[in-house]
Amino acid sequence: MDKVELRESMVFEIASKMGGIGKTGMMKAMYFLQQVYKVSLDYDFNIYNYGPFDEDVLVAVDCAKKKELIDIQLKDYGDGISGYEIIAKEDMQFPASAYSGFIDEISRIFSDYTAKKWELASTIVYLYVAYHENPDWDINELDENVMRIKPHFTISEIEKERKHLESLEVLSKAI
Repeated sequence: MDKVELRESMVFEIASKMGGIGKTGMMKAMYFLQQVYKVSLDYDFNIYNYGPFDEDVLVAVDCAKKKELIDIQLKDYGDGISGYEIIAKEDMQFPASAYSGFIDEISRIFSDYTAKKWELASTIVYLYVAYHENPDWDINELDENVMRIKPHFTISEIEKERKHLESLEVLSKAI
């Protein structure tokens, strides 16, 4: 399976296991697959407004839609908030990938996450990895630096999510 097919199959499998996942969730699930579970997707994630981002994830989503593996629907969340919902086509059959267990774990951990919570968790992981790659940085400043990048989160919210990710060994797997 080439890189493009692998990416599209991951989009399908994530949509199958996390029915109704949004585009932000798909972006972060792909980030976690690559960074935490070491799936070789060859994305080049950079920190962006809503956490780690690579436009090629959206390309994979669009390609999966064109191949009719998934459907993308606009979803109204109320209060003037809307987003997208990515749904696997039920009539499509894909053999379970070698990465099904990782996707199951991502689904178990993050299935109830909102876009905002995906944003926070992925930003914590992104900075955690960056801190471990740069010996001049002090890991004890992680929460404060997440807050500098994401000022709409309180230090308490950041610390709580970091501790949650630590307890699930997400952070240790990411390095």
